[in-house]
Amino acid sequence: MLFTGAADVMRRAALAEIGRELRGRDQRKVKYLEAACGSGRFLYQTLDAFPRLNAEAFDLSSVYCDAARDAVRGWPHVQVSAADIVATPYEDATFDIAANIYLFHELPPLVRRQAAADLARIIKPGGLLVFADSVQLEDAPAFAASIERFPDLFHEPYYKSYLKTDLKALFTEAGFTPEREAVSFLTKVIAFRRG
Repeated sequence: MLFTGAADVMRRAALAEIGRELRGRDQRKVKYLEAACGSGRFLYQTLDAFPRLNAEAFDLSSVYCDAARDAVRGWPHVQVSAADIVATPYEDATFDIAANIYLFHELPPLVRRQAAADLARIIKPGGLLVFADSVQLEDAPAFAASIERFPDLFHEPYYKSYLKTDLKALFTEAGFTPEREAVSFLTKVIAFRRG
């Protein structure tokens, strides 16, 4: 399901939170970051919906950065850089909105905590983090058996620990307050406000 197009649909659920935050604002004056942008699929969707957004993105993989640059070549004002989620090169309180899509289930528990802290560091007080990742067991009881088997079938070594992670507690500890949560099939989207 994830690799036949459903992931694109599930990713777009995060656009609603970005749209809610942008309502009534001049996109050009909003600093947006996509953290760990991968191949740029969500970045493309974001810019397709909000083409004048003052956007930047990064990923650890230089290959993914190249793919993301190619995906958003129609928006020459967008910068894509290579960076590590636990040591981003941005100054404190740089971004009004940041999004992180399908990364945290890939991270070891300690790195999840470090990543949440660095996201809190670079988002302005009052700014928004849009988090989207796999549902956890309590979010989709009907899919519990499939979710539990997923890490074995697709070599996801940190997925089982992700399923047990209290995401709201993790991000609250980093300085965020959860505002809204929505489940879209196998994806959970949480809007966190930076304190």
